[in-house]
Parts: sequence; structure tokens; C-alpha cells
Amino acid sequence: TSFVVEAIYALIFRKKNYIKNAYAFFPGLFLALILPINIPIYILVIGSIIASVSKLIFGGFGKNIFNPALVGYLFIMIVFSSVLTTNTYFNSYELDTISKPTPLTNASMASGIGSYDELVKPYGSLLNFFIGTIPGSLAETSTLLCLVAFIYLSVTKTIKWRIPLVYITTVFVITFGIGRLLDQGVYYPLFHVLSGGLMFGAIFMATDPVTSCVTPIGQ
Repeated sequence: TSFVVEAIYALIFRKKNYIKNAYAFFPGLFLALILPINIPIYILVIGSIIASVSKLIFGGFGKNIFNPALVGYLFIMIVFSSVLTTNTYFNSYELDTISKPTPLTNASMASGIGSYDELVKPYGSLLNFFIGTIPGSLAETSTLLCLVAFIYLSVTKTIKWRIPLVYITTVFVITFGIGRLLDQGVYYPLFHVLSGGLMFGAIFMATDPVTSCVTPIGQ
């Protein structure tokens, strides 16, 4: 869908060789990776159109001021929220995954944030979260693969390593502090780092070369 949208744009405005350097498939690819795998196809198509249009509005690749995939994602969350929350294709885990940064259970949480038995145990252990043998979106479940990608992209200087490192460390420190205040173990910050889209977002989206910070202090 993303490729077709940009191909039509190139034809209408007669932009020769535009597609060669447009990376037209990226918005749809990233959007598909961060949404639940059984999302209705028509919603994914519409979200991809919005993502690509948001990119083209500002002049295409290298000029967009927002990450196109995130624009499409936010559009879907706002416009189709009622469809997603009532769609029988989604189980409770996936609903939590797309509506919150981490998978939460529906169990009553006496401490206000949940316990190890409520947050982690239903899916195995933290090792399952690290490897990726848990339910979730295509690109968000395996922390291991995200870390491998982080090392490769950093070594090849494709991304700015400071951004993911600071982002993930900040989340760990804050959730560790919250966990200590509410008498939770070290599992709590690890759960937040290893679950949801945190790792994927930090490595592949926060480092977007067009929209990310360019100075070391900003990063």
C-alpha cells in the first residue's frame, strides 16, 4: 500500500526516478511490524495510506518532520479504537499491548502496578520476554533480536547509539524507582524494558535519521 501510494504520487506529479530513492515501502513495513498480526487488513491499508501521505506532505523522504509509521499508528489508535477494542480477533493480551506500553493483565492489582505473578508468570519468565516467545506484534516480542540489530546498526554507524541507550536506561531507572517505592523486585523495571514496543521503538524509530536529534547533547 505504501509503495502504491508513492508510485501514484510520482506519476501524478511526474517525478522521474522518485521511487528509486523514496524508500516507499518503509512506512507500511514499520506499521505492519508494530501492529497486532491479526489486525483487520482494511485498517492496516488505511493506516499505511495515512503514513505515506504524512511523509509526502512535507516533501518525501528526508524532509518529513514526523515518523510516518508512527503517524499511521496514532491515526489507527484514535480513529479505530472502538473497532480494535470490540474486535473478536484480539485477545486481552493484544488489546493491552496496543493500548499500553507494556502487556498488563486484567487481574486486580493491589499495589497499583501488578506483581510478578500477574505481569510475568502468565507468559513464562523474563527469559521468555527476552527471547520473544510471548504474544505480541511482529517486531516487538524478541528483545534478543532487537539487541543484535542494535549492535549491527551501531557498528556500521547506521544509527546514533546514544539515543537507544539513553532512552532504555531512562525507562529502567524510572521504573526501578517506582518498583522500589512500591516494594517490587528488579523484575519490574526489566519487565518494562523487555515488553511492549520499547526496545523496537528505541532502536528503529527513535533513531530515524530524519526526525532524531543531531547533536550529542540532544541525543
